[in-house]
Amino acid sequence: MLAVCAILFFVGTCTCTSDVPVLIWSQSSPMSQIPQVNLGNTVKVQEFSNNYLTPLRSQKDGNLVVFLQEKLSVEDFTKYGDVYNSFSDGGAFKNVKALMDENFSVHLPAVSSPLNALNTLRKTFDGKVHEVTSAVDVDDLDLGSGIKNLIIVKLAPGNGAQSEEESLASNDGQIGDVVRRLDKRELKYTALYTAKSAVQNQKQASSVKRHLLAAETLNDNNNGTFLNMTCMYFYIRTITAYLDKGGKNTTVHLNETTSFTDEGSTCGNSTAMLKFKYDDGTGITLTMTLDISDKNSSDWQVETFSVEVVGSVKNIDFTGDANMNTKKMNVGAPKDFSYHCSRLSVVNATADNTTTVNVSLVLDGFQLQPFNIINNQFSDGWDCVPFFTEGIWMGLLSVLLLTLILLYGFSMLADIRTMDKFDDSKGKTITVNVSE
Repeated sequence: MLAVCAILFFVGTCTCTSDVPVLIWSQSSPMSQIPQVNLGNTVKVQEFSNNYLTPLRSQKDGNLVVFLQEKLSVEDFTKYGDVYNSFSDGGAFKNVKALMDENFSVHLPAVSSPLNALNTLRKTFDGKVHEVTSAVDVDDLDLGSGIKNLIIVKLAPGNGAQSEEESLASNDGQIGDVVRRLDKRELKYTALYTAKSAVQNQKQASSVKRHLLAAETLNDNNNGTFLNMTCMYFYIRTITAYLDKGGKNTTVHLNETTSFTDEGSTCGNSTAMLKFKYDDGTGITLTMTLDISDKNSSDWQVETFSVEVVGSVKNIDFTGDANMNTKKMNVGAPKDFSYHCSRLSVVNATADNTTTVNVSLVLDGFQLQPFNIINNQFSDGWDCVPFFTEGIWMGLLSVLLLTLILLYGFSMLADIRTMDKFDDSKGKTITVNVSE
């Protein structure tokens, strides 16, 4: 398993999130007839079906056991499998590691949508098809004698799983339990361990109306707010609004997911409008509108950003409109990218403390993609970190200063001159005439 996970780690950077790893092992059937996969290559659906599933079900025993879970990626093995420790027991994959080490095994780091190939196998399988959701159900299966069986084990994390690691460990425990029960029944089989996808599926809208959805696992303490509009995705963890009017000021923390509501956001091929409202429940309501358009054929840009404030705090009315400085916030990216910024500060385009409300925003965990949504997920992030950060400038200036010091020192050494005459104790003393 250590070797498997190490190889999965190296190819992890070149496989896309729709590619799912597949682990195969068998007690009695060598894997010589199954082709190995070169690093960085993705096994397509048809290739996986023809070159792997078909030979496996044509083996002498012909029994297949498929362990299927919701999510599995190469990063899970490197993060939770303790692959950097040669004496590791497998971390969250203890049973899987033991099974891969003790049996004939093959690992496929990247298979494109293996679920589609498995669905086809299920429809065309020339034998009994069984589907179980727990290890106990295996004892009640009618496996017959001389009959091929396809057993699909749908893995679900235990009720006590509080994290992704615990979920994977729970599934690993179920795999070990199922294998022990099958071994007890002396069933010869080949097993596959894979998942439906490499990423967690986004929650889908339960009605036709577009509305804000909570992201699932982006932050342990605050899952943030996710807006799914099919053609536009928007995610925000928290927003802090600083309001000032007539010298009076207040701070509003927008961090309650259920308080966000959509206000008629729209999107198209070249333009989009993101509009949402937040009601903090204490008397202040903020409505934010972002107008987005194609900057050119390859980039998009937030053209205008306005904030409407309604309500009062401690008898101070903060109602008013504010236009934000979009040039300074500079939110935009190439058309195939999402824009991401861990901490984005937005200020008023103009400052007027007497007639209208001044708004300053701090957007935490901001991510936006108004065009070209692929595979129901954000594309690669175009981060707000500039090319030359403060750390880079500090490093460059330090190196420049040391270089100047070294150059000055070398120039001083180069100017050292040796004397062309020296005193000889046996000869005449050198006399230097000095005239005043």
